[in-house]
Amino acid sequence: MYTFPEVITAIVVEGASREPGVLTQELPTQFLDGVAESVLALPANATADDVFVFKSSRSHAEAWFNGALNWKRYIGGHRSDHPGASP
Repeated sequence: MYTFPEVITAIVVEGASREPGVLTQELPTQFLDGVAESVLALPANATADDVFVFKSSRSHAEAWFNGALNWKRYIGGHRSDHPGASP
């Protein structure tokens, strides 16, 4: 069983290797809102070195960071389509 934050982390990481637009087709709004909240909290000047994923490896944190960047770009282009993505 996964906690909600663990699921959100996994979805963000998945965004490093899959297009967020494809992932959104398969996810409930609750998860999309969680992803938006998580990635939009990442400061614009952050680097992969600033990211730490609890109980995880450095490569997993880097994958989360890359996924977060992809999700942020996607959300930025679809703010009107996704209420949870508004600032």
